[in-house]
Amino acid sequence: MLETGTISRFRTVGQFSSYCRCVESRRVSNGRKKGEGNAKNGNKYLSWAF
Repeated sequence: MLETGTISRFRTVGQFSSYCRCVESRRVSNGRKKGEGNAKNGNKYLSWAF
C-alpha cells in the first residue's frame, strides 16, 4: 500500500499492471514485433513483490 500510493491515480487495471512491471513492454502489430518500450519504467519494488 505504501509503494502504490493513491490507487485512484490509475484509470485502468492495465495502467496499474504496467506501473508494477507485471506486463511486457513490447509493441506488436500483425504478429510482428515493432519495438519495445521502457522496461525500467515503473516501481521496481512492486515488480519484485509480485
